[in-house]
Amino acid sequence: VENTYPTRTFSVDGTGDVDTTPDLATFSATVTTDGGKDVAEVQGANSEKMNRINTYLKDQGIDKGDMKTTGYNLSPRYSYNPCTAGSCPAPTITGYNLTQTLEVKVRDNGKLGSLLSGVVENGANSVSEVRFTVDDDSSARDEARAEAIAEAKKKAKTLAKTLAQTLAQTLAP
Repeated sequence: VENTYPTRTFSVDGTGDVDTTPDLATFSATVTTDGGKDVAEVQGANSEKMNRINTYLKDQGIDKGDMKTTGYNLSPRYSYNPCTAGSCPAPTITGYNLTQTLEVKVRDNGKLGSLLSGVVENGANSVSEVRFTVDDDSSARDEARAEAIAEAKKKAKTLAKTLAQTLAQTLAP
């Protein structure tokens, strides 16, 4: 039986780098409310602030689909009474803390600074996780891939010439 595949092979690699400008920013705005034992009251106070932030962002042109709640944590605060005569009383709940986090996508990076200030002015206790990304990086990936393939082809041609070999038809330009 005669072999129809090449008996000599070698491998090459290539890299491609493409610089892109971020066109999307995301950040998290967090509202924390410390309250008493009435959970509904704590939730109401927290919701009021979060609603102000949502309204502000919508008024600034942020689409409802670009805002989502990513965290909601209601936790008790305890008071620990001192132990006396070898007896330690159980801790008692003195109130509740509610923390709610909203993730926001900003499609106009020029507005980012004013939005960060605005959410704080409207009730956010903290702003964090500011990230810059490219919304659709598929064309940049395609360009980098093409650059990597061209580099690999160039390496393959040079190596084949050095080894006095020919390249397979699929690699020839």
